[in-house]
Amino acid sequence: MSITSLNYQNNDSGYYMGIALHSGMSAGDESGNDETEEKKKLNTVLWGYAEQKLSSGLYALFQYSINPTEKQGCRSYVGGGLVMRYKKIEGGVFADYADFTTEHEWASELTCKFLFGKSGYVQPAFHLIANTRECNWVGLIRLGYEI
Repeated sequence: MSITSLNYQNNDSGYYMGIALHSGMSAGDESGNDETEEKKKLNTVLWGYAEQKLSSGLYALFQYSINPTEKQGCRSYVGGGLVMRYKKIEGGVFADYADFTTEHEWASELTCKFLFGKSGYVQPAFHLIANTRECNWVGLIRLGYEI
């Protein structure tokens, strides 16, 4: 596997783009099944991410990726959202769309991140995930510590 990225930051905004090359299990195969040798081909994913500062404490997010070599699994992904930061609290909304070979999926997230200490955080989040088979709400709590 090889990942290369180009990053640029200016005035509290960040822009990232890159390419990932891999061979082996399909990028969209979550089952972990072994593949035959003929299926082990070079796969390419191109991606980009931007976090644009709109005003003091308000940021717009945008993500996009495409996998032009993928015949199974996720072929492309696009998402966007807003994040507001105030002192030790961040809150945000995000929506995305994924194009799979067998279906399409829409998802959204509402989250708030509470920073504590110098490097820790607690981040509850609610997700709404809908595809051709079902629509579900998912709640989770992320706990993190940045080194």
